Amino acid sequence: MISIRGDFTARRSEIDQYLDLLRKIEDGEYLLHYQGNYVNLPTTVKTTQKASAILLLYNIVESVVTKLLIRIHEVVISKDVGYFDLNDKIKDLTLVYFNSVIEKKQSFHDAVPFVQSLIGMLMRNAKFEVSYEEMEKHYSLYSGNLDSRKIKETFSKYGVVVRETASELQTIKNGRNKLAHGEVSFEEYGRELSIQQLSALKDATLNYLKNLIDEVEEYVNSAGYRLEAG
Repeated sequence: MISIRGDFTARRSEIDQYLDLLRKIEDGEYLLHYQGNYVNLPTTVKTTQKASAILLLYNIVESVVTKLLIRIHEVVISKDVGYFDLNDKIKDLTLVYFNSVIEKKQSFHDAVPFVQSLIGMLMRNAKFEVSYEEMEKHYSLYSGNLDSRKIKETFSKYGVVVRETASELQTIKNGRNKLAHGEVSFEEYGRELSIQQLSALKDATLNYLKNLIDEVEEYVNSAGYRLEAG
């Protein structure tokens, strides 16, 4: 978890510096030298940059969630845990994964290796070997729509109990989707944002993610992925 915490700290510093820059631009501390005069940045540039902060915040959320899921898979694989020794949630998720793989194959012949793996796992209590990357190829866990409700739902598939909620993550998710899908322009969206609002969204998001990292670390350290711990 050390690398995840380190990356989280770096990203937190990035968004802090970005909002500090936006605050200084809005206060007129950063000026452009244009035709012999110093002028403030155009309003459209400032509002566009404020909208971009929403994308930065969502990127932090998705990055932390993805890295934590990767870590869970890495730990379970490294511990050589047999299928029947997994907690019930991961057993169910494993079956969903295999079903999704088999259904997507163009013919049963193409699906045979996965059917054999599934049968072998069930008959011999073979160890869990599905990486997060392999899982995502065939069964998407959250499809780019992360808020605290979806995060809780996603981690519950592994038996991780996420206690925290943060309505701010829904605001960030909705804003990110509107910008990414072109429903509103960056200038239009940023026009409705203040630095104070962005700072509040940032603080709530980072606090939520810190608690999420703590909860997953507790789950990993207590072997919550095992049946006897579930």
